[in-house]
Amino acid sequence: MSVILIKEGTVLALADWPERMCTSSEDIKHLVDVRVLRPTDSGHYGLVFVGVVIFKDSLLFVQPKFGSLDLPETLRILRSYFARSRQRRPISDSTRDPEFGDGEILREFDALIGLKDWFFAHGLYRREQAVASDWGRPHWIRTIAKSPALIMQGAVVYPSIVAERREGILNDVSALQIGVLLQLLRRYGFAVPGAIRQAEIATGTAVRSWPLERDERVYYERQLAAERRSVYRTDTLRLFKLLHEVLDTRLAAPSAQPQIYGTTAFYAIWEDACCTGIGGDLPTGFHAALGQPIWWTYDDAGRKQRHGQTQIPDLVVRRDRWLLIIDAKYYFPFPGSRPGGPDIIKQVYYAESLQHPQANLISIFLFPLPGAETPRFLGYATIEGSHRAFNIVEAWGVDPVALLATYPVISADRANRMIDVIVGRREGVSEFVSQSPVDIGS
Repeated sequence: MSVILIKEGTVLALADWPERMCTSSEDIKHLVDVRVLRPTDSGHYGLVFVGVVIFKDSLLFVQPKFGSLDLPETLRILRSYFARSRQRRPISDSTRDPEFGDGEILREFDALIGLKDWFFAHGLYRREQAVASDWGRPHWIRTIAKSPALIMQGAVVYPSIVAERREGILNDVSALQIGVLLQLLRRYGFAVPGAIRQAEIATGTAVRSWPLERDERVYYERQLAAERRSVYRTDTLRLFKLLHEVLDTRLAAPSAQPQIYGTTAFYAIWEDACCTGIGGDLPTGFHAALGQPIWWTYDDAGRKQRHGQTQIPDLVVRRDRWLLIIDAKYYFPFPGSRPGGPDIIKQVYYAESLQHPQANLISIFLFPLPGAETPRFLGYATIEGSHRAFNIVEAWGVDPVALLATYPVISADRANRMIDVIVGRREGVSEFVSQSPVDIGS
């Protein structure tokens, strides 16, 4: 299976996308329907997605705008984000909206990840069964029924007992488990670990091609159903669900459709990574001190009625005498791509409503800046031409690869260093802010 690499944000005419993705016009139409490809003002279609799209004969890997992340790392980040954002999922995902993570197995690629994780957590599936023998734990019902008893001094003695031991037996489900896992690993270009190769030797080769032929699929579905009736462990039932779903995958169906694993909202991952990596350390209830927009109106009885809305910054951090109001923005490359007026006004509003002395407050936009070894000051935004001066909003760039590499497990020490760098470079920021614009007097 060939792998096609494209960056998020690529824009092409609709007629050019089939050739670029090496797929059919029908597949492209499906990607438009699920809003992976979206129309632009110019009449072209832009790729608004990060993750993988699996076609019948190829795999499309869409990197973030800033690139530099390989496929396994991108998948790890996506899985971490989906696990952390369960509250964002819709109650019913009838359209399989790729903006949301989903814990159910809806796609073949999801099953690959699940089967791989299950194998390294539990190993090969073994059917547990009882075996009668002359050693092991006594099985008294069988012993009484089959062994002659001796009466010695009024007591019943069994000179030989029927023992029972329980052991795991490999069967067709074991072979199916490892066979499907091997086929999917190879299908999507993953290296096959030695433990999985050894497991195939133990079970024999059960799945020689993928997708399975219809008769093979029906056979294994019956085996799974029969095995399920004697299993009660949650983890084993989870394996059966994975195998059942992957046997019924849409790629194995008569008409294949692209399978999507990823998100059309990578900006949310960037925001979550920044919040996780920086960390807020203000007391609970701090946001109550932040000014809020309020409506006062009359109700039907002529009484004064209040209508309020809550506005909460992405992140507020206190460091010594400094208070930082931080908004993570997924604009790249900066300054060609930058926040608009409403974003600037919102940050200025936060600074105004906190009512802290300007010297103690820093308002910040955080942007992805590949290769930045430490946070780098990029410039500032403000509101000009008014009767008074407003606070500025500083723009800082941080290396997205380094930040996402430790997402979501990042140490507080690293987070503190990032903030300390921004706080410690006040002199350079002040020097830039005090410079006259280059076009003055020209």
